[in-house]
Amino acid sequence: ILCPLLPGQMVSNQDQAVSHILSAIELARNKGVKLVGLGGFTSIIGNNGLQVSERSPIPVTSGNTYTAVVLLKSISLAAKRLDLDLRKSDIAVIGATGDIGSACARKLALSCKSLILVARNEDKLFSLARELRSQCPVEISKKPAQAACKAHIVITVTSAITTIIDAQSLKAGSIVCDASYPANIAYEIHGKR
Repeated sequence: ILCPLLPGQMVSNQDQAVSHILSAIELARNKGVKLVGLGGFTSIIGNNGLQVSERSPIPVTSGNTYTAVVLLKSISLAAKRLDLDLRKSDIAVIGATGDIGSACARKLALSCKSLILVARNEDKLFSLARELRSQCPVEISKKPAQAACKAHIVITVTSAITTIIDAQSLKAGSIVCDASYPANIAYEIHGKR
């Protein structure tokens, strides 16, 4: 069961989006569903899903933990295929202070050369950087493209509704893992790489 709204539609009228999401949840409940996993922008709308969760007749989860685990596994597999040692890699996490980004940053801090954390919220960014500096060197930035060009591995997990990384922003041979919806990495990169 899905809520057929595009990200721009959800952002432009959040009250209507929450209503549509709740209608989809009600349909799921009527079909015997016991738990709903919000995905994509449905987990962001309404105060990061809180409005939906509070009004839902059944439990709701965002699935962020699952997404973080899949990202980390994908990075590990890609690094092995490219013979890239994570312990010698600089890793940029763009959207680092969100649920998925912070989970990835915390796990990767244990096994990388350094982290470059990028986020809009400076307070959360400084707090996360302080927490992780005991495990690896951490740089903070508010400029995704500059962070990406320094990194061997780039993870994007933002709620931005536009492209924020283009081909010129990437280090040659870097691993790019874009878990944002809509994509944060320019589409032409797929053809060029």
